[in-house]
Amino acid sequence: MVTDELEKLVGTMFQAHPWHGVAPGDPAEVIQAYIEIVPTDTVKYELDKQSGHLRVDRPQRYSSQPPTLYGFIPQTYCGTRVGQRCSDRCGGGNIRGDGDPMDICIFSEKSMAHANFFLRARPIGGLRMIDGDEADDKIVAVLENDLAYGRLRDVADAPEGLIERLRHYFLTYKQMPGEPARTVRIPEVYDRVEAVVDGPNGLVAGAKPGLVIVDCSTSEPDSTRRLRGQAERRVVFEHGRTTWACGCLRAPLASGPGARHRPPDPARGRGRH
Repeated sequence: MVTDELEKLVGTMFQAHPWHGVAPGDPAEVIQAYIEIVPTDTVKYELDKQSGHLRVDRPQRYSSQPPTLYGFIPQTYCGTRVGQRCSDRCGGGNIRGDGDPMDICIFSEKSMAHANFFLRARPIGGLRMIDGDEADDKIVAVLENDLAYGRLRDVADAPEGLIERLRHYFLTYKQMPGEPARTVRIPEVYDRVEAVVDGPNGLVAGAKPGLVIVDCSTSEPDSTRRLRGQAERRVVFEHGRTTWACGCLRAPLASGPGARHRPPDPARGRGRH
């Protein structure tokens, strides 16, 4: 039997896999995020699922650059639950998750010189994105203690232009001049409660329908219980073609049924975002 001391020693000898080997944090408060791309990157980097190292996925062929820090949340999985919730919310049939860790966009006033690092962030909402027939949600968060954005608590508090910039980027960055139009939609922007507790990306273990954080405690912190209470006092309103689910303390937002998840498959080679 491996002793605690030996396990700690082995842990110092090998780098933990960014997807499977790092604790995700407390989604009701502050989470860990692994950053793959920074706004100045003209190359699209992506985690190699087999090795755990960052690799070049492709050069950006045209002018699109990510408007925020971009990466994923460790020990999460965009699978059956995310696809089911997307179908329930958007009326589409047979939508499945893309089989990757949960993507995250992080607002910060600071410039980061390069990617391949972890940071602490606070989720404030998300974009429900559908790429073809796959759900590809993007959690929206703020860098912990960021001077400009750190006090935001919900996507409704963020400047509208920043959210629209995110939507425009993800709707257009894969569209190349002269090529057939891609079928990418963002039919909904949702609030923090949906992202953290209720929704397809419900990051709290045991939340319904919820995404999942693997191998974390099933006990529910007080902060999560408070968020569940907020979920009973929300309203949905229209903003252009996007449905916003925001904490306006009114009517409850309907939740769809969830499905059991399967563990992440590190061998799946599909490119992310």
